[in-house]
Amino acid sequence: SKGYIAANTKSEKILEELSSNSDNIVRSNVAWNLNCSAKTLEKLSNDSDFNVRYWVACNRNCSAKTLEKLSNDSYWYVRCNVADNPNCPVKILEKLSNDTALFVSTCANERLNKIRSAQS
Repeated sequence: SKGYIAANTKSEKILEELSSNSDNIVRSNVAWNLNCSAKTLEKLSNDSDFNVRYWVACNRNCSAKTLEKLSNDSYWYVRCNVADNPNCPVKILEKLSNDTALFVSTCANERLNKIRSAQS
């Protein structure tokens, strides 16, 4: 199935092609795939389905620019994944540390504490 291919392929060309699929599960699997490029993830960060954006925010190939955009997502679980992403810049973590959603602010503060303790 296309969902299986999207989750398992190593081909960026196939992932780019499947990122426009009408099935949100296929697009979610593209966003979840660790072979997905930052460019394709940026495209998927505009997806109308929050599950797709959720997986974009989780992906370690997500650029700081895309994470910054997703840090303003209306769904708190997308913002929580932004805070948990290792590519999330400190300035975005600092913003998310004051998020109104407790899970988001807690996750951001935990990441900031780890970063600060590693620097000292």
